[in-house]
Amino acid sequence: LPVVCNEVLWSLAVSVYSVIMGHMALSTPILAAYTIAGNIDRLLNVGLFAAGGATAVIIGRDIGRRVDDDTLYGRGVALNFLCLATGLVSAGLILLTRAFLCDGFIFPVMNISDQAGRIAKYMLLIVAAAMPVRACNLCNVVGVFRGGSDVRFGLYVDVLPMYLLTVPASAVAALLLGCGIGVVYPIMCSDELFKTFMCVPHLRTRKWIHNVTRDNI
Repeated sequence: LPVVCNEVLWSLAVSVYSVIMGHMALSTPILAAYTIAGNIDRLLNVGLFAAGGATAVIIGRDIGRRVDDDTLYGRGVALNFLCLATGLVSAGLILLTRAFLCDGFIFPVMNISDQAGRIAKYMLLIVAAAMPVRACNLCNVVGVFRGGSDVRFGLYVDVLPMYLLTVPASAVAALLLGCGIGVVYPIMCSDELFKTFMCVPHLRTRKWIHNVTRDNI
């Protein structure tokens, strides 16, 4: 149930971002850029989500084998570094796509305006900059914590920074202060930084390790 709530509330917050951008000045090129940048991001991040899913399998398997807590923590840290490396590769792919494919191939195929193209390239730059932090957060929330059956904390990490900080701040910046997408989009992506400040201390506590195998209940 916490995982379902996590995914539903996260998706709702992402939808609210689209609503906010839809009420901004220049909303048409902004939304076109957001759609294209988001699709490029998802296409180039398949390996990152695969690494997060594999992390959950590895951690859950080792807990079922009754590996001691210190060893599990060490493996969690090692898997964080693995996901970090995957995130760096994904960021590099995004930057290469931005530099060599967007103007010459992707934007002409999509038939978008020059303004929308410039905004999309800016969004891709922000996404690439946030990718290493995002990779570690995904590793912990989707991989380590869920693999350790600590799904409630994963829910808090994924939802609270968005609903308490970035969604209200984005709405205020865009709708009340009239800021452009150059200010609003980094605010929308800043939740990853707040998630890190929640994930790293919790990872160190080892409180995410819960054995829920049948013979342990």
